[in-house]
Amino acid sequence: MYQQEQIQELFGKQVLDLRDRLANQIPQQIAEFSKVDYFYFAPSLPKVLQEEQEFSQAVAYLCAFDNPEPDKIECVAIVILGAWLSSDKSNVSLREILEKSRQSQPSYIRYFGSQDVQIDPEVKKILAKIQRFTYSISKGFLQWQFANGLEEGTLPYSIETENFRRFQERVKQNKPMTFDELEIHF
Repeated sequence: MYQQEQIQELFGKQVLDLRDRLANQIPQQIAEFSKVDYFYFAPSLPKVLQEEQEFSQAVAYLCAFDNPEPDKIECVAIVILGAWLSSDKSNVSLREILEKSRQSQPSYIRYFGSQDVQIDPEVKKILAKIQRFTYSISKGFLQWQFANGLEEGTLPYSIETENFRRFQERVKQNKPMTFDELEIHF
């Protein structure tokens, strides 16, 4: 197997020339927010994310979490790369790739919708009665905590999805009164 130095030695000039050619061909209408980059060669995605800080930060921005852990950043990158790989690249927009990515479970890709999606008022009342349980909505995901962080998590689907609607229906139907009763509905 070739090492990083050997690959750059064999293909470095060709790759860098290609990068420069592509950078000069970015259409004017997207040039302000587009960039061509040369990625570090690595045997795994976690290593690429570690070495390519700008890429890692961009993926972290798309993540549903504030200050996401490396495993969440990796999950988002895997989902986005999978959506891109499975798309017809001759005619696909970034929005389509992002929406395809958000269909995956778990995707942990933040909600970008303009509408303010709310939790059902009846579900809010039920959750408020569960002792030592708190939650918040961040970037479109319900993040919860029990017993001041003894247990915590995030539902793996955002609040505008059908899965979240079904979660709310289960909560309204079963009316859990304890965290243990609620947890089976996650």
